[in-house]
Formats: sequence, C-alpha cells, structure tokens
Amino acid sequence: MSTKRAMEHLQGLIELDQRAGMQMSALAVTLKQVIAQMDAILEDTDQSVSEILVEQTTGLEPRFTLNREPVKVGSVKLYLNSVVVATAGYTVAGNVITPVSAIPVGKKLRADYIVLGLKTQTTELLAGMDDLKATYFTARRAKYSAAAAWIEANA
Repeated sequence: MSTKRAMEHLQGLIELDQRAGMQMSALAVTLKQVIAQMDAILEDTDQSVSEILVEQTTGLEPRFTLNREPVKVGSVKLYLNSVVVATAGYTVAGNVITPVSAIPVGKKLRADYIVLGLKTQTTELLAGMDDLKATYFTARRAKYSAAAAWIEANA
C-alpha cells in the first residue's frame, strides 16, 4: 500500500525527470549552435578580390577606397591598364589607397588584394589573449559534439 508521501515523491521525481529531459534537449541545441559557430569561423577563409577602382581616371583622384575589408597587410597590388604599379607609387592604410603622385588620365585602375576571413581574424585575436587559445575550442568542439550526440540518443 502506498502512502501519500510516496506518491508525492514519485510525482516530484516525474516532474524533475521531465524538466531534466527538456533542459538536456535545450543543451543539445545550444551545443550544436556552438559547434556551428566554430565551424563558421573555420570555414570563413581569406578571399582573393579583384576590383575595378576606376574605369577612366581623371588624374585628380586623391585616394581610392577598396570595397571589402579587412585587407591583408601587404596584399594590395594596383594595375593601370593591366600594368603593375610599383608599390612605392602608393600607400595603403586599411582599405584606403593613396597614390604618391597623380594617376595618369584616362587609365583603368584595378586592385587585387586579399580580404581576411574570420578564421585569420580570430587567430589574430586569440594570439593576443594569454588565457584563451584555439586548442581550447578544438577540444571543446569534440566534447560538445559527443555530448550532443549522447543527449539525442538518450533523451
């Protein structure tokens, strides 16, 4: 014969078990979101860009702005009508190119450069942090993946 106390404990156990199941399912979703964020960073690599800055130069352009950023330092190459412009002929600060002297009139100006992806940017950020390393996230990814798989199989 069961007592009121036994029934209350059983009811409490059932409610807690249901809550734990919902929390585990929510945790599996969160773990998968963390993994997706990690993968998005790893898959977003540097990109080579070729961009027409001006179809016909006027000779009065003081500077040119690249459409994409962040630009990898040292990656910008300028071309006037497909002829490489010496790097001494311009400076680059961020995504702004400033010619050292006036660009000749009537020329097509193109820039080839590399835009840093999230993978490179994140690696640079982590390099400046003593207490956080990429290996931490790599190890966590494997653990999160295993935990999410276990929860889905057992929840």
